Formats: sequence, structure tokens, C-alpha cells
Amino acid sequence: MQFLNKTVFRNAAAIYGGEALCRSATLVTALIIARRFSPAALGQYGYAVAIGSVFVLLPDLGLHLLVTREVAAESRSLPEAFWNLHWLKLILVGVVTAAGLGFGLLAIHDEGRRWLFYILAVRAMLQSFSMGCMAIFKAMERMHFVTLLQLANGIVTVAVLAACVFMKAGLYVTVSSLLWGQAVEVLLGWWITYCYFNPGPMHTWNTHELLIMFITAVPIGLTALLQAFGLRIDILILGIYSANEQLGQFQAAAMILIAGFIATSLLMTVLFPKLVRTLRNTTSAGAAYLESLIKHGTLAATFASIVVWIAAPSLVQLFFGQNFNLAVSIMRILAPILPFVFINTSMFFVFIALNRRQAYLATLAATAGLGIGLSFLMAPRFGGVGVALADLIREVVGSVIFVYILDRDAQVPVLGPALLKIFLSTAAFVFVAALVVGVAGNLHLWAVMGSLIMFGEMLLLTGKSLYWPTKIDESFGFNRIPK
Repeated sequence: MQFLNKTVFRNAAAIYGGEALCRSATLVTALIIARRFSPAALGQYGYAVAIGSVFVLLPDLGLHLLVTREVAAESRSLPEAFWNLHWLKLILVGVVTAAGLGFGLLAIHDEGRRWLFYILAVRAMLQSFSMGCMAIFKAMERMHFVTLLQLANGIVTVAVLAACVFMKAGLYVTVSSLLWGQAVEVLLGWWITYCYFNPGPMHTWNTHELLIMFITAVPIGLTALLQAFGLRIDILILGIYSANEQLGQFQAAAMILIAGFIATSLLMTVLFPKLVRTLRNTTSAGAAYLESLIKHGTLAATFASIVVWIAAPSLVQLFFGQNFNLAVSIMRILAPILPFVFINTSMFFVFIALNRRQAYLATLAATAGLGIGLSFLMAPRFGGVGVALADLIREVVGSVIFVYILDRDAQVPVLGPALLKIFLSTAAFVFVAALVVGVAGNLHLWAVMGSLIMFGEMLLLTGKSLYWPTKIDESFGFNRIPK
């Protein structure tokens, strides 16, 4: 696996360890709500989290990833990038805060959802500032500082949550525990930045520089915003047609998609600085690196989908309890989506590194539109099961388009054709099998059969093409690994 080395392992351990600690606080909050309150409360919380995950990106608008890319390419730009980032962030946070208040009053009619959204919106604004510091840490490949921030966040949050459980606090107070950890994370992030990276004295306001930075970042930000929105389309649309209890069942099942998205995002965050340098010019080494990354990531995600399908009843009972039986069937429909979540999430970083933001944004907009249409069509008739099927179709279509674009641009000359065959043949099989046995037939056996077929085809069609020379390799003037 050419994309792995000691530095990547070290940074990956730091990023995954820190994020696991931070995410564990959010997960523990959801589990406490599910067990101490009710599925309806989890539905309210899940809806607020879905909106909050999109809301947190508004003060960013691509600035963090832009700073990471620029500082990774030229470390001397750190002071200017750091201060310009914070000047823009102050303005954006103010605008987004005002917009959030209005959105909560006008668009969220359920009082429980509205107040939980306000709490999570405050957390999102705090998180935006800590993410600015993390962008510097990632660009300089000092990922252990990210771990330290999130460790502090997780410890403080879990401690406050424990106090809330002991004191039998209400729903809103329990969720507010997330604010304490986030505040500590922000303060610690600024302290580390000053002590170890020396951003220098505060830069004066420069309208021209800030405008250029903002214009450059907006396409990246819109892409990230649309990506987050696409991941939460199902919850947002299902919330229109379903009660909070049904929404809570779907939220429990959809945790596997969120986990897949987070795992891929963290991996690509670690690899992004090297990805920028490797893909800066079209070379044989860059193509080999990208193909190795996509192949092994897709294989791992496909294997994970099989494990999730088998373990769905145990996972739901272990994490959410006996009241979430409907979540098992929905989770089994969502399980085959995991490899496509990996492809679509990783393509965000790949297309940014290739400076192909427009192509990614256009594809994401098209698939988001497809997902919205399918969800509105299927949610009223089939509920959570229908929305899960809409998710599956949307993610498969997105993966096919992304791989086709990379193959057309000669970025994956060997892997591209193989993946297109695998995705299309697997999708055709799943469609036919679902029609034959029924969408809910045989405990969704068609879903795991699709994952097994895709895993076998990945081993059969991509193993040889990436490890032995082929005519396509020779036409591009290189062989990946000697026979």
C-alpha cells in the first residue's frame, strides 16, 4: 500500500485517536439521550445534529482547507494565512449567528428541535475557531496537537456529562455539556498556536488580501457545505414526514454512515498534505499513489459493510437498547453504502488537491438533487426504509461519476475501468435481487449479497491490475510493482 509510511501511521494514529476521544463525547451524549429519555428525544437530537453539521461549515466556507493547502505548500505563509483566516472568521461567525437565530424561529417549529439546534449552533461557532488552529497543525503535519485539543475536549465533556447523569439533569442541560469541552478546546488551540508556531503580531486589516482569500475559498466551502448537506438529506427530509420516534430509529441506523464519513475524512485529512504534493503534476507516481489509496480504502469499506450487515442486531441492541428494533432493518439497507461513502468522501480531498473543485461541486450538486427528489418521493410511502434506498442510489451514482471523471483525466488509468465495471454490475445485481426477494424480503439478504459480490469483484478485477504490469501501464510508460 504505497500511500502508507511511518509518518502517515504516526499522524493517522494522532488524528484518529484524538477524533475518537472527541467523537466519543458526542456518541455518549446520543446514547445517554436514547437510554435516559426516549427514541423521540433522540429524534429531536438527531435532527438538531443534522442541521448543526451543516451549520458548522458556514463560518468556514473552505477557509480551513485552503489554509492547510497553502501552508503545506509554503510554510512561510503561516502568519499571513493565520491572521487573515481569523479576520474573515470574525465576520462570518457574526453573520452566521444572526442567520441561525432567524432560521430557528422561522423554520424549526418543533420547540425541542429548536432549542437543541441553538445549543449545537453555539458549539459550532466555538468549534469553528478551534478548527482554524487545527488547519495550521495539519498543514505542518503536527497532528499530535490535534489529538491534545480533542483529548481535552473529550475529557471535559465526559466529566460534565457524568455530572448531568448523576444529578438527573434534563435534556437541554445534558446536551449543553458539549459546550464546556468545546470552549476548552478553543482556548488550548490558541495557546498551542502561539507557543509552537509563532504567528507573530496581529496583521492589520487588508481588504484586498481578505477578498482574494474569501473568493478562493468560497468554491471549496460550497463544496464542503453541499457534501455535509448531502450526508444529512435523509434525516432532514424524513423529519418532515415522520414523528420524532421514527426519526430516532433512523438516526440510530444512520450512525454507520456517519462513522464511515468520519473515518474517511480523518484518513484523508492525514494524507491531504502529501496528496497535494503528489498530485500537483500528472505523473506515474501520482497515479500509482491515488490508485493504491482508492483500491485499499474501497476494499476495507466493503468488508466493513459485510460485518455491519451481520452484526446489525447486536450493534443496535448494544448501543441503543431494546426500543430500536426498526433500526436493525434500516441499518442492513444502509450497510452496502459504506464503500460508496468512502469513494465520495475521499473524492472531495482528491479533487481539491487536483484543483478540480468545479467538477466535484457539479457532481455533488447533481447527486444531491437526485437524493432530494428520491427522498421526497419515497419518504411519505416507505418511511425510513425508502429514505435508506434513496441514500443507496445517490451514493452509487456519485461514485460512478467521480471515478469516470478521474478515469477520463488519466488519474486512475488502470483502476478506473475496473471500478466502473464493479460498481455498475453490483448495482444491477442489487436492483434485480431487491425486485425478486422484495425490499424487505429475507431480512434484506439482497444487501449483503451485493456487498459480497462487490468484495469478490474488487479482489478479482483490481488485484491483478494494480500488482502486475499491464498494457495500460506500459502505454503510460510505467509499471507499478515488478512482477
